[in-house]
Amino acid sequence: MFEENLKMWVDEIKNQGRAEGIAIGRAEGKYDIAKNLINMGLSVGQIEKATGLESSVIHDIKTNKK
Repeated sequence: MFEENLKMWVDEIKNQGRAEGIAIGRAEGKYDIAKNLINMGLSVGQIEKATGLESSVIHDIKTNKK
């Protein structure tokens, strides 16, 4: 019984880690796409529509882009 519960807990922790990793990867991808769209000269509104990012985040990316 204990071993079964332990395996379930370990599996649950692994799945949470996977979900976190996927979320981080998606956020990084949106950031990279926004940087590319900024470099292409698209407006903040267009970038919002393309990435789903909020305008404040896009402005931060514009300000901090290198």
